[in-house]
Amino acid sequence: MHKPLTSPILPDVAFDTAAQARALDWVGMDGMALPIRLQDEGGR
Repeated sequence: MHKPLTSPILPDVAFDTAAQARALDWVGMDGMALPIRLQDEGGR
C-alpha cells in the first residue's frame, strides 16, 4: 500500500501584501500596429 502524502497547509498568498506594493503608473497598450485585410470586388 502507498502511504498517503501529508503536507502542511499552505497560506493563501492572494491576501498577502507585497513587500514593495504601490499603485501602477500606467496600464495598457499603445501604438500597436495590426494587419488589416480588405475585401476586393469579388468579396475575397
